[in-house]
Amino acid sequence: MRICILSLDTFGDLVLREPLFRTLINAGHEVSVVVRTRYLEILPFINPSLIPISTSLEPYADVINEADMAATLLDLVSCIRAWGAEAIVLPLYNRSSIDELVVSHFSDIIRVGFSSGVNQSRSLEAVDELLNWTRLGMADGLFSVGIAVDELSPEVEKYARLLSEWLGLKIDNNRPKLTISSKTKADSDHSQLASKAYAVSCPSGAMNVAFKAMPHEIAVAIARRLFEKQGLITVFTGIELERDYLEKIAQELAGYGMPAQVWIGQQNQIRELLNLIANSQLYFGADTGPMHFAAALDIPVLAIFGGGHFARFYPVARTGFIATQELGCFGCGWVCFRESAPCIDFVQLSDVLSGLDRLIAGKIDGVEVHTGGFSKSEAQRKVNLMCQQERNDFRAEIADRCSDIRDLEFQLNEIRTSALYIRMLKIRSSLMFRILDKLRFIKR
Repeated sequence: MRICILSLDTFGDLVLREPLFRTLINAGHEVSVVVRTRYLEILPFINPSLIPISTSLEPYADVINEADMAATLLDLVSCIRAWGAEAIVLPLYNRSSIDELVVSHFSDIIRVGFSSGVNQSRSLEAVDELLNWTRLGMADGLFSVGIAVDELSPEVEKYARLLSEWLGLKIDNNRPKLTISSKTKADSDHSQLASKAYAVSCPSGAMNVAFKAMPHEIAVAIARRLFEKQGLITVFTGIELERDYLEKIAQELAGYGMPAQVWIGQQNQIRELLNLIANSQLYFGADTGPMHFAAALDIPVLAIFGGGHFARFYPVARTGFIATQELGCFGCGWVCFRESAPCIDFVQLSDVLSGLDRLIAGKIDGVEVHTGGFSKSEAQRKVNLMCQQERNDFRAEIADRCSDIRDLEFQLNEIRTSALYIRMLKIRSSLMFRILDKLRFIKR
């Protein structure tokens, strides 16, 4: 069967779907994957048998041109039709309006997805009106094969259930794998660093969700510990927008007499990034695409996680350590009511360094999750106290502003009752003033 999988999301999501792709291909199905153009380059490393279909659609763009989006949607549907898809699969729990518009066009083929999933993006009614096509109405049901899953279950488990209930297929190994040749590994841009003599870190890597960044002081402390105990240099990776942040960390480490490097990735440099990670001893940083690359390349992973999606996107690594602080608001989808996320801010450095030491010593099997130095209720109480203090500070500021306003009103009243002000009022009401006013020589 020709199966088209709609994957208009990011690198990490695509890596986590590797077992899904692999199982379908091994079962004899032809699999095409619809991805945004800038994510095409990862597909050969996931599975060279995947048939790419690229699009410039941006499901979560802040500003859109409705006419251009409608034309691009029509082009994408035409490409899927031309390939001859017999089934279209939408493996996203949190789908977008664009995902729904694409799937709804294929009323004549099998449509598979998570029936319990939700659309949390904005409505695209204006785009829908521009589309001159006959499509499935939402009242008819978006999927002909709907799979009910728990929102907070890991994504790899969702995919396993989808295959099992739809086709009766079982995923043999649910751990994603990326494949790069030994020659490719040897061609690393950072070949001046001996293999396994350095660690890779992506401490920011939070272009889509700024909350997810690893705290600066934790990134510095981990790099220091790795150099002091293991002699490992850290290569900090990121995009151009993150250069200043990464160079600040490197400069701080230089102040301690510890070397560090900064590698800024450009478009079409996934091969170089994979090389860099594959030759490293360890990955540490935030919940990012490179974190999933490291896990899929059998590199030990240390990551700081927040509660936005709880355990859904944990790295499926051979060995790893995750630090977070569990709170009652876990599963918020990163709709945080604070300027920074307490689930990350409350992570204690001592816990992270302890996990790092055990990870390096080979004392962790699988992925260990440390849910925080505080109990869930204690941490939530700390958040509540912070909110209470901020509310009290806000009220005090309002009281100060009100006091300032009363002082200004008192001063204004003093001016109004002064002899000079009263005399000015008398002049204004004089005959001469009225004449000049009538002749419009006085501007109001």
